[in-house]
Amino acid sequence: MKQNGQKRSQRPLWVRRTFFFIHYWCRHLLPLSNLAIRRWLLSIAEGEIFEGIKIIDVSLHREVDQRFRANTVKALELINSVDPRRFHRIQRQIKYIVNCEGLKWASYDRGLKSCEVDYSRIDDTSNEQWYLWCYATTLVHEATHGAIYSRYIDYTQKLRPRIERLCHKEEKRFASRFDTSEIKWSEALLGTFDERDWHKSWNSTFLQRFKDTINRHYQSWKSMRSKKDKQKQGSQ
Repeated sequence: MKQNGQKRSQRPLWVRRTFFFIHYWCRHLLPLSNLAIRRWLLSIAEGEIFEGIKIIDVSLHREVDQRFRANTVKALELINSVDPRRFHRIQRQIKYIVNCEGLKWASYDRGLKSCEVDYSRIDDTSNEQWYLWCYATTLVHEATHGAIYSRYIDYTQKLRPRIERLCHKEEKRFASRFDTSEIKWSEALLGTFDERDWHKSWNSTFLQRFKDTINRHYQSWKSMRSKKDKQKQGSQ
């Protein structure tokens, strides 16, 4: 394994770039085919810009839950205040932070340089500080994916466990800035890396992901309708 890694690192840059782009295009042909349209939609979408990063909310909950934009700004401000180096990485690797219904809490789109989060999955009213730290570490994690892509390393079946382990290690390093002599918050927030947490998404079929996507939107719509009904009752 070490010899193979050394051989890859000794390849000329143009060879690594060529292999990367061929593999990347083959894996992402469908999303790349409509990349220009998706970029245009993000560019015209209503959003708030913080230090060059556009914050966009297109979730079904956007009318009944306004936490996303404000808390995203708070998370970015937190990262910038305690770890400017990692904040600059976020600025380089993430141009858009988009709130939308998804199969995971967060994901990274290299073509758009976007971080997509499903913010309605969490209820931060019980412990706002805890969830702000969690959100900040997530943004560090996703920006690390971008940094790895920028080195022409694709998310292949062989490399993805090592990539996720590295991203987890990086967000844990960031979270260690919250550690105190009494509590190791980095451990409480993130725990130990467990590859099995990713097995469901790695091993799912296209049909399973499609069904899960439909179900996620349906559950989100039901939740949104329930919140709207409660708001109407409260205003009466």
